[in-house]
Amino acid sequence: MKNNDESGNLPIIFKAIKLPRKISYNNSYWITRGNKKFFFKYAKHKKEKNDNGFIIGELFVNELCKKLGVPCVDYHYAVNKVGRFEQRGVLSPSFLREHEKSITARKIKEQEIYSKFPKEMFLKIKLVYAALEPLLMYYEHGNIYFINHMLTALLDKNHPKQKRLPALFKNFITDNKSQLEELRIATEKEAFITTDEYIRRLTDFAKANGFKIEGNMRLDLQRMAIVDIITKQHDRHDGNVSLIYDEKKKTARLAPMYDNGLAGPFFAEKANFIYPDETLCYIKLTPNDLMSIADGNTQIGQFYQKVKSITKPELIKMGNFIQSLCVDDNLKRTGAATKRYGELYEREKDVEIWKEVYSNYTNGIKYLDKLIKANARENDLEK
Repeated sequence: MKNNDESGNLPIIFKAIKLPRKISYNNSYWITRGNKKFFFKYAKHKKEKNDNGFIIGELFVNELCKKLGVPCVDYHYAVNKVGRFEQRGVLSPSFLREHEKSITARKIKEQEIYSKFPKEMFLKIKLVYAALEPLLMYYEHGNIYFINHMLTALLDKNHPKQKRLPALFKNFITDNKSQLEELRIATEKEAFITTDEYIRRLTDFAKANGFKIEGNMRLDLQRMAIVDIITKQHDRHDGNVSLIYDEKKKTARLAPMYDNGLAGPFFAEKANFIYPDETLCYIKLTPNDLMSIADGNTQIGQFYQKVKSITKPELIKMGNFIQSLCVDDNLKRTGAATKRYGELYEREKDVEIWKEVYSNYTNGIKYLDKLIKANARENDLEK
């Protein structure tokens, strides 16, 4: 693995030993060099415009977090090159230390739900659903949100295939209707999860396993929420918030920000949503969080002032740095490769995109200020 220039700046060019493994929307896999592990995510290069946008999004949020002092996975622009074969994406070192493991907030919720309902029920739900939609069973990812999808179908009296179910399956639905409905509600996907709910899940898991929480989890979640808002992040679901724990030392801490690529305007088809209703997914700040942010004497209040102090030229400078990586002439290929990767440069070369980034940034601040003022008015009315 080597850097493209002597200064140690990106991009990194490497050769992967293992074949890629598809594990998410963007193709990604782990590689090992010596005793270190690195995670590589690369664009699938579909025909859609800006399929490479997540690369720019990851790099931009990474640079912004460095500027603000927010813990974030260190992403690097990288190319996996073996002969004529190329994959462009982002490479990041594992954020786990020796003896450490991680668990997502979603996985913790799954464990909580599985512990409240009989195991046999989940097996029967899958069996009945397979009779309704046998082909869709291949799309199961083993998470609670797919269980919710199955339950919604089972409890839908208007489902076109309900009448074809064997009597035994119909009886199962009828006899367990109230419990199935309870499980359906428990497995509903949450677009907005509050800092309080994240803290509850993560601390409950830590306490149940005898782990001592390190650091200030609430402060870290508050900073993460603010960064998500000012960058128009819409992928901060509960699978992208994790707890790191060490079973040997019996300690736990919040994982740094990761998977930040879906930040507008780098994905054009999703960049025009307006806060808050059309935002797909981000951490929701509570009234107490907003009070703390409004107080300039608190840590989060001082952080927010730092966010507001960043100027347009500073953001443009960050943007130019990232553009210089992704439009590097030394990495452009000729012939079919140039045509294949040309879409990456087409939008990212345009300076207007960084004006749009600044617009998102200032609109995010305006939105936060609006929330803070509304929260203050509500508190005054209660008094």
